Amino acid sequence: MNKYLISIDLDGTLLNDQKKISKKNLEYLQQLDRRGHLVVIATGRPLSWVKEYYQELNLNSPIVCFNGSLIKERDESSYPSVYRYFPKELIYQIWDKIYPYAENILMQNEKKLYQLKDDPFLSFYPWVKKFLEDYEIITGDIYQTLNSDPLTILIRLKANYDQKLILRLINELNLNIGVRFWEEAPYMEIYYNDISKYSALMEVAKRYEIKKENIVALGDSSNDIEMMKYASISIAMLNGNKEIQKLATKISKYDNNHDGVYYALKEIFN
Repeated sequence: MNKYLISIDLDGTLLNDQKKISKKNLEYLQQLDRRGHLVVIATGRPLSWVKEYYQELNLNSPIVCFNGSLIKERDESSYPSVYRYFPKELIYQIWDKIYPYAENILMQNEKKLYQLKDDPFLSFYPWVKKFLEDYEIITGDIYQTLNSDPLTILIRLKANYDQKLILRLINELNLNIGVRFWEEAPYMEIYYNDISKYSALMEVAKRYEIKKENIVALGDSSNDIEMMKYASISIAMLNGNKEIQKLATKISKYDNNHDGVYYALKEIFN
């Protein structure tokens, strides 16, 4: 059998707007898994925010989360999980540059969430709250409170922030990091230039002996850009942003609320 790695983003792609997996999407992904393909969730979410979907799908694959900073292997896997942390010293360098233009900073790993102060992000998205129940939330001056290295950095910017200025300040640091600005809220993510969902997928493909030309990726937003650029078959969701749709090799005929994943994959595998 010609084995494929099928990478699927969660929010705006596999999940509908109610944060649910439709029956058609669920059953078809399980069918592809049983046929021997490697179905991989690839998301910006932390691991604890993914587990319930992974268990619902009942997959036999690793999970890519934190936009590629964590490859979480199954407990029974012979491969180790891979973590790419941000050391505190690097975070302090970033914050020293950015704090005059920022309202808040949030950093997260598998067990802790650090924040300078309470943030609207945690209350604006109702679905976020339930995933924070098992987290230790630490609030205060990050120079005093940051006692473990995070896997993700999210900064809330002040109103009317200047993207070009922020980018220039980050580039001046020469730290091999990039910036991803959110489309729907005044936040920016910090990421390593050599880490993305796609770089993690390449590692997974190598481990599971899947050819590069057999990588299929589905996504909808800016953190899916590398997958859309480099996957042999990249499918932008109908509801995806314009940049993603330009980069993809295909655009789904249906959006995330109408089984877009199911119909797009069915065209390839049936």
